[in-house]
Amino acid sequence: MGEESSILKLPATSQTNLKRREFLKKSGLAVLGTALSAGLLAACGDNTATAPAASSTTAAGGAATTAAGGAATTAAAATGAPIKVGVLITFTGPYTAIGNDVLDGVNLYFSSIGNQFNGRPITVIKEDEGASPDNALQRAKKLVEQDKVDFIIGIALTNDYLAMRDYLDQNKTILIIANAGANAVVTDKFSKYIFRASFGNGQYTYPLGLYAYEHLGKSSVVLAPDYAAGHEATGGFSAGFKKAGGNVIKEIYSALGQTTDYAPFLTQVQDAKPEMTYAFYSGTDTINWIKQYDQFGLKKIPLAGSFAIDDNSLAQMGSAAENVVYASTWAITLDTDANKKFVADYKAKTNKQTVGATVCFGYDAAQMVGATLKAVNGDTSDKVKLAAAMENIGQIDSPRGPIKINPENHGLAQNIYIWQIAKGSDGKLTSKLAKTYNAVPEIGDLLKNGIPAQ
Repeated sequence: MGEESSILKLPATSQTNLKRREFLKKSGLAVLGTALSAGLLAACGDNTATAPAASSTTAAGGAATTAAGGAATTAAAATGAPIKVGVLITFTGPYTAIGNDVLDGVNLYFSSIGNQFNGRPITVIKEDEGASPDNALQRAKKLVEQDKVDFIIGIALTNDYLAMRDYLDQNKTILIIANAGANAVVTDKFSKYIFRASFGNGQYTYPLGLYAYEHLGKSSVVLAPDYAAGHEATGGFSAGFKKAGGNVIKEIYSALGQTTDYAPFLTQVQDAKPEMTYAFYSGTDTINWIKQYDQFGLKKIPLAGSFAIDDNSLAQMGSAAENVVYASTWAITLDTDANKKFVADYKAKTNKQTVGATVCFGYDAAQMVGATLKAVNGDTSDKVKLAAAMENIGQIDSPRGPIKINPENHGLAQNIYIWQIAKGSDGKLTSKLAKTYNAVPEIGDLLKNGIPAQ
C-alpha cells in the first residue's frame, strides 16, 4: 500500500480498576459542565436551529467576506456578466467556524485567479445555512430564484442537504458540498448536479481499520455519538478492521450533543478488554474524550479515531493526546510544496495562524468551479452541459494531494493519511505521518473492491 514510516511503539494492553468516583474527581467534570457540548462534528449531524445571519454579496475576495480583500478591484475591472457563486453554509451557531473556513478557502482560490474568468467577474453571495433544514432550503431558493447563481458551495449538515436536494436537482443547480459527508450523497440521494469536495463517511475510516489491525491490535471496541455520521464512520472502520482479520468486540453509542461524562462508556471499554479502541468524535468532544480516556487509566490501550486535530486542540489535550492515531484527508503538517504554499497563502491573506481542513475543502470546491469554467470556456448558460463538464474535469491538484471526481456517482477519490501524535524535534506534540493510502474511493467502492493497488 502507501508509503509507511516508523512510528512510536505503543505499550502492550493492560487494564485498570480506576473507580468512576475517582475518575470524575480527576477529570473535573463538575467544572467542565456544558461548555464541552459545543463543537460537535457537523459533517452529518442532527440540526439545532439558530438565528441565521443576513446574506451578503461581494466580488470574490472582497471586504464583505472573511478572506482578506485586495482583489475586489481586479474583479470590478472585468466587464462581462458576473459568474455568481453562492456560499451556503453555517455562519451562526456552533458550526460557525466551518462556515468561515469554507468561505476563506473559496475566496483564497478565486483571489488566485484574479476573481474573474474570461472577463466575467466572480461574485460570491454569502448565505447562512443556519443549521436548520427549513432555513437552508429557503436560503437555497433565494440563491436560485432571486440571485440566479451559477454554482452553490457549502452545506455543513447532511439534514440540510437532504432538505434541498430535490429542489436543486429539479432546478438543475450545481451544488458542491464542502463538508457534509453522508454516504447518501453518492448513493440513493445522488444527483447529477451535486458534487462533493470534502469526504465521505467511511471513506477515511475504512483505511484506518486496515492500519489499526496491522499496528495497534486485533480486537477493538468502537464508540461514536448515536447519529447517522457516527454509525457510518464506525461502519467504515469496522469493515476495514474485519477485512484485515480483526474482531469488533462491542459497539457503543452515546447521545449526540448530550454527553460530557464518558465514564459509563469508558467503563464498558475497560470491561471488554480490547487490544485497541476506535472512537469517532470531533470539536470539543474530541478534547473531552481523549482527556477522559487518559484520566480513566486507559492510555495503555491504543486509541485510534476520526478526530479533527489541530494545534489548538493539541494544546488543550496536552500529554493525553500523545500516541493517539487518527485518519484524515488533510493536515497542516502535510509535507508537500502545494500544501506549504496553500498554508502560507492562507495565513498571509487572513492573518490567521490556525488552518482547518474545511479551508481546504472550500478551496477545492472553488477549484472545481474554476476547472469547470475552463472546460466550458466560461459559458454557464446551459446547466446540463455545465454539470457534465464538472463531472469530467479530471484530476485536480489539491493541497491535500490529487483528487478526482468519479463521473458515475460524483464521489471524490483522494489520499487518506494516517497520523500519530508524537513529540517533534522541539519537544512539542505534533501530527506525524505514519502511512498514506493513495486514491481511496468512497465507501461503496471500498466495500466492493477494497483499497486500490498502491
